[in-house]
Amino acid sequence: IREGFKDQLLYVIPRSTVTRLNEHPLVFPLMPTDIGWYPNARFHYCERQQGANEHILILCVAGSGWYNIDGQRGTVQTNEALLIRRDTPHVYGASDTTPWSIYWLHFIGSNADLFARQLTADEHTISVDRDAVIALQELFIECCNALATGFVLQHMIYASQTLHHLFASLFFNNRAFAPMLQTSRFHNLHSTLLY
Repeated sequence: IREGFKDQLLYVIPRSTVTRLNEHPLVFPLMPTDIGWYPNARFHYCERQQGANEHILILCVAGSGWYNIDGQRGTVQTNEALLIRRDTPHVYGASDTTPWSIYWLHFIGSNADLFARQLTADEHTISVDRDAVIALQELFIECCNALATGFVLQHMIYASQTLHHLFASLFFNNRAFAPMLQTSRFHNLHSTLLY
């Protein structure tokens, strides 16, 4: 493969479509602008000295990577997500020894900042429990599948609503992130019923 990664998925919403849907009440609250899947992304590297116009979410499902965000360095391990706020200078890439496999997303909208603020300004990674990783992978795939057949309004609405579910799963149904889900008072109803 000359450019990119074997078996990758990559969808870039035309900026004319993003502009056209900028005011749509079912799309703009949380709109993907770019989304994809990079398996075993050896030599993956991205540098944006001025940052991106969108927030960026990267979910690492295998291997590892690293980042430097606004001068703060760190690593991203399997079952971790990396969140980069819009307009923030950053560099990130795959580990040389254990390159990551990642689902990734650029997103905008009136709710985008609300989700980005679930982390403090100096936090960039999110631990993700095994169940949440499985759910997030399915939601990334669902969003990609919606966009695979074109960027028409119904697919953009579906992708937007899927992103709401994705971020709700990441921040509010992820035992590794949400402290109240770790206590015995709050637990999964399914496991209770099985008991």
